Amino acid sequence: MQIFKSLSIYVFCIFIIVISLFINISNVSFSKETLATPLAGRVVVLDAGHGAPDGGAVGISGTLEKDINLSITKKLQSLFEKTGTYVILTRSDDNNISPGKSGRIRDIKRGDLKARKDYRDNSGADLFLSIHMNKFPEEKYKGAQVFYSKSPDKSKILGETIQNSLKENLDINNNRIAKCADNSIYILKDSQIPSVIVECGFLSNYEEEKLLKDDNYQEKIAWAIYLGVLQYFENL
Repeated sequence: MQIFKSLSIYVFCIFIIVISLFINISNVSFSKETLATPLAGRVVVLDAGHGAPDGGAVGISGTLEKDINLSITKKLQSLFEKTGTYVILTRSDDNNISPGKSGRIRDIKRGDLKARKDYRDNSGADLFLSIHMNKFPEEKYKGAQVFYSKSPDKSKILGETIQNSLKENLDINNNRIAKCADNSIYILKDSQIPSVIVECGFLSNYEEEKLLKDDNYQEKIAWAIYLGVLQYFENL
């Protein structure tokens, strides 16, 4: 009986050791796979548009654009960092990043945009990605849309790849196309790196505003954008 108990304990210990080794090997394999992704070692600037005192667009029910922008940006940050990407956030809290915090709102906004542009130009990043919400006087319009900088040429590829991913992974009925930004979009002017703005939806559309406030839907938006960026780097 004693021999049987000793043998049982021995077998159990061997079983635990084998399971532990299997788990460790699986973790190592996962780590190697993560490091091997096209995003590993890349540097990405994530820009959550607006920030107090600038709330951005206001939805039908009073939703502030700045809050949704930051929430989606942080979800994107988590996805990128899990695959070895170095993420630079232009803002990580509710506030804008203008060096001047007092004075006219117009001056604060101007300083804020310049600071974001400095992040884009001086961080050594592989790309710049700005998150925003759209708004229009008519409530019927909906759907995510990407705007890309005129330069460099890879911005167009990045913008179209993200737009396609938003259709495939977020809303198959979204027939919007990625568009080249004109000079009125300051944050995308004179860019030396691939740069895009993702307008994630319309706060002026009642149904879409409800979706944009939903945490699960925000996760889907972040995932679709992430997959678009991943595909962009895979195809370089």
